Amino acid sequence: MKIVNHPLHTDILVIERSFITDEGYFGVCVFTQMGHRCGYVGVDESHPLYGDGDFWEADVHGGITYSRGFQELENALGITCWFFGFDCGHAGDIPDVEATKLYGFELRNAYLNGTARSTQYVIDEIKKLSAQLTPQSLMMRKMS
Repeated sequence: MKIVNHPLHTDILVIERSFITDEGYFGVCVFTQMGHRCGYVGVDESHPLYGDGDFWEADVHGGITYSRGFQELENALGITCWFFGFDCGHAGDIPDVEATKLYGFELRNAYLNGTARSTQYVIDEIKKLSAQLTPQSLMMRKMS
């Protein structure tokens, strides 16, 4: 993984944080043009779920909404991964107006009732998802 300065702007998003989780996976928090943050956990080819496009029940904000490669992140960070992700653009979530302005995006359809999920909130959810991707956790899920 490249060492990158954050925030790192790409054409379609801003990578606010990237890190190695305690389980050894790649964690990435991004801010989108829509004003919401998304969290991703990237696993390498040795992981049993690498290439698995199925969405499974995970205890993470809004559930898993992304399961595939992500060329934009892979190129920016110098990694090759299969990403499992979630977004903070669900009912009850609102755009982060301040970050939208800071990153130079144009805010569309700002909802006023709800919570703008912070970078730290997304990082905490990434860590939660990462722990659920360990082989031990996957085995326990299959057994239950």
